[in-house]
Amino acid sequence: MADLVRVVFWLWVVISLGVLAYRFQRRRAERASGGSSSGSGSGTGSRSGSPGASAASVTTSPPVAAPPSTAPMGAPRATSPEPDPRPAPADDPGGRRGLFAPESRGPQVATIAEALAGISLPCGLTPIVDSSSLHLADKRVVFSTAEAPAPEVGARFGDALEALGFDLRSVSDAVAMATRPDATVELRLHPRAGATGTEGRPLFPTLPEDAVVLVCELRRS
Repeated sequence: MADLVRVVFWLWVVISLGVLAYRFQRRRAERASGGSSSGSGSGTGSRSGSPGASAASVTTSPPVAAPPSTAPMGAPRATSPEPDPRPAPADDPGGRRGLFAPESRGPQVATIAEALAGISLPCGLTPIVDSSSLHLADKRVVFSTAEAPAPEVGARFGDALEALGFDLRSVSDAVAMATRPDATVELRLHPRAGATGTEGRPLFPTLPEDAVVLVCELRRS
């Protein structure tokens, strides 16, 4: 009985070892077959990719060459002109007067009477004799009125000058320059004739104290 048990035990051991050996050999075979298939797959991929790349290189269009330049060798390249930083000359002489005034651009009137010829005097303005400037009678005329305040006189006289073709430019509240191609007239408005001057006396002692005085003087254009 004991011998039978030993025989069965050793038989079981031999069979178990045989099964283990079979499984071991089978796993080695599966690993070997898996590695070879993956290697062949990668090799196939690399070989299949090469024809695709060569095909792409074959079908790519060659770059288009630029047309040759017709300019002679050594000729400077054409460039866009740069803007001139200097300001464009203006028609306005820039306030130059006296000996620095630019040359006249045409015939000039010789007297203040010629410059104001045809004017319609507003607000009851009438010319007066200014004894202090008789030597300037052909270049200077003085008007006075007591019928309107200074702002109205200045506005309406300016309109009358513009009707004669003058352009007006205010220098201060009471001084303006009237310009025309043939004449330049300086306008000075005194709201009160009785106002004292630099010498402490009235500017126009022969006129009513509240009279408005307008002095027009011909200037060189």
